[in-house]
Amino acid sequence: MPNSKKSKNVVDDKGFKRLVSALDPRYELPSRRELTRTHLPNIYDQEVKRVKKELENTNAVSETDIWTSRATKGFITVTAHFISPTWELKSVVLETIRMQEARTAANIAEELTTTCNNRNILNKVCSVVTDNAANITSAVNNIMKLRHLPCFAHTLNLVARDSIENTEEVKHLQEKVKQIVTYFHHRVKASDKLSKLQEHHGVPVKKLIQDVETRWNSTYYMMQRFVQESQLITTTLYLTGRNDMCLNNEELELITKTVAVLEPFEQATREMSADKFTSLSKIIPMVKGLQDHMHSSEDKEVHQLYRTFPLGPYIKMRRYMEESPIPRKEDPLEWWKKHAALCSKLHEQAKMFLCSPASSVPSERLFF
Repeated sequence: MPNSKKSKNVVDDKGFKRLVSALDPRYELPSRRELTRTHLPNIYDQEVKRVKKELENTNAVSETDIWTSRATKGFITVTAHFISPTWELKSVVLETIRMQEARTAANIAEELTTTCNNRNILNKVCSVVTDNAANITSAVNNIMKLRHLPCFAHTLNLVARDSIENTEEVKHLQEKVKQIVTYFHHRVKASDKLSKLQEHHGVPVKKLIQDVETRWNSTYYMMQRFVQESQLITTTLYLTGRNDMCLNNEELELITKTVAVLEPFEQATREMSADKFTSLSKIIPMVKGLQDHMHSSEDKEVHQLYRTFPLGPYIKMRRYMEESPIPRKEDPLEWWKKHAALCSKLHEQAKMFLCSPASSVPSERLFF
């Protein structure tokens, strides 16, 4: 049940009962009461012990994040990121706390401190990665006296969103494309016509994407899909009598350029939101690549963000610096696993830096 996210009510489901009976007629399903009072608490206790044991064997832990549910209820999810003795990057959810009190810096700091103390890891926390909200930043920096790292994906989100908002022509086109997408979502006849045209021209049938106000990358995906399907969208609008909504050539060209400019930001956001590989060491080369991209002429064809930036912390130790940089796509933990003896005085520092994620997205992803 915990692994498949099934409700405890599944034990009362008639179809599920028939399935279990077909597999083994002798097996008796536990009742909901037995599940909630015995089995699930036992599983929880076992997981707590397992996680505590894992955390005992590490010397550096990074944490994330605070979030709000769709019902506008505040929660703190504390996710621990650490590197095992065998140089494996691991992430475990320590606790999800319902914030009953106001989300002030003091209340947040109290909840985080309690969670850490219950696991005996407060002295191991090397960083706390969250978004840029003032309350949690103050809680970490000023009250807990820990190192706060702003979520890089959230920072990229603010940069891209503000750029769109502050560019009048792009903002106007964003609204115009959004109106077109809304038209197709609300008109079955138009949506069906577009699908038939896609089939007729031998291209994959793809629905248009609507953007979400709080997620800039949804705006990028909306514009990207619109550019890809622009000819068939225009044809459909003419056939359904809504040619007044069509974009002219200049507007379509601007949308195309906007997508090209935003593409590296989407690539960076996606890469920095990964939860299987260390990502903090990528921030500096990532920012440099984005800066180079933005300084290039907007009339030139947009190239891939970057291909072979090296990874790894810039530590001024000659023996370490003499090693050849590894390719960007390779895992630095594998390098440290092989070279721990060579860099014996540095590998503990490496664990401290490399266990910190660049983004709090992985912890948020657990709940959506």
